[in-house]
Amino acid sequence: DMATLNERETENIVREHFKEAKKEYPAVLIEEQLTKNPRIEKLLKTASKQGKGGGKPEFIITFNEENDLIMLIECKADVKKHESKDRNNPKEYAVDGVILYASYLARDFNVIALAVSGQTKKELKVSTFVFLQDVPQYRQAKANNLLNFQDYIRIYKSNPDKEKRDISRLMRYSKKLHNDLRDFAKLSEPEKPLLVSAILIALENDSFISSYSKKKNASELAKLLVGTVKEV
Repeated sequence: DMATLNERETENIVREHFKEAKKEYPAVLIEEQLTKNPRIEKLLKTASKQGKGGGKPEFIITFNEENDLIMLIECKADVKKHESKDRNNPKEYAVDGVILYASYLARDFNVIALAVSGQTKKELKVSTFVFLQDVPQYRQAKANNLLNFQDYIRIYKSNPDKEKRDISRLMRYSKKLHNDLRDFAKLSEPEKPLLVSAILIALENDSFISSYSKKKNASELAKLLVGTVKEV
């Protein structure tokens, strides 16, 4: 019972920190143990520390402007329970537990995983990990304290594995786009880059971004595209 009470102290430190961080970056949703996001809930149902029931990280944070990014936080009262030697005891250790949860969530999301232990700010121990969807290995970030949300987004975006993965995805998509423009749109080789360039120019315009998906047919969309390119 004492251990449970002490762990609440760790959670309070984390809660207050991110409550303040949200004032500077309000575009986040902070949930505790349970989530209303059905995709996250489904993945956590299979991520149990004890092999039964669903996984319940202390905090689950989602980003409004980064839909594919989530943040998990696992807390332990005792700094001696921060991390096991082999990171294979998720029930007893904060690092082990958050790595287990993140490994399940990374099937559908990019995950920033925080392990936090200690009962005072002075003794607080923090480990930060980045899991990327479609990347088998996770990385430990050089962040040993609690940061603001902008810093966590920067850590995620500056991950070298993310650049490699994004380039690989882009190359696969480029090949598909090339074939579709040839086979379905019947565009010539000079016309393909012209269309792609026009779309990229149009996407510099906020009104185009907010309205193009509402066009009911190809003719309307084409007129909007040409008009926007002229305007930009």
